[in-house]
Amino acid sequence: MLRVNAASCTARHVAAVVRRYSYEDEKAGFTIPTKGEIMNYNVVVCTLMTSSKLQAVGVPSDFFTHLLVDEAGHATEADLLIACLTAMDARRIVLAGDHKQLGAVIRAQPCLDAGMGVSPLERFMNNPLLTEQHIMLTRNYRSTSIGHFQRRAFVRPWCLRATG
Repeated sequence: MLRVNAASCTARHVAAVVRRYSYEDEKAGFTIPTKGEIMNYNVVVCTLMTSSKLQAVGVPSDFFTHLLVDEAGHATEADLLIACLTAMDARRIVLAGDHKQLGAVIRAQPCLDAGMGVSPLERFMNNPLLTEQHIMLTRNYRSTSIGHFQRRAFVRPWCLRATG
């Protein structure tokens, strides 16, 4: 697995477990691997914006068989387009995230007029022609303590005790 970090990112801001999969440079930052280096990996992880660097170093769009976008509810059309162009020949595209969360903040009036104030993921989820493509997770495995607090604080607030 390879993690491609933005060249502007410093190593001290990245967890050691992630740095093991990254290309660090001699100045405590990161470097973009070469086409050959990238193509030695089966899994390449990067941000939507950094995915453009893969195209810039010459990785062919048919190299990627799958495109997985986490937190897609925050992505704009432009963000997704960059990744989709990088993996243009991907056989599967998965948009993962909460379509009801706050999306990207769009301020340009022409974009708002064009409907871009709603994330592509939310539009996808609300499209009745695409409902067979939806898979909704019904169990949350990573924030159970947050959910527990929310239930106690907002659903049954009388369960909280004041400490002093």
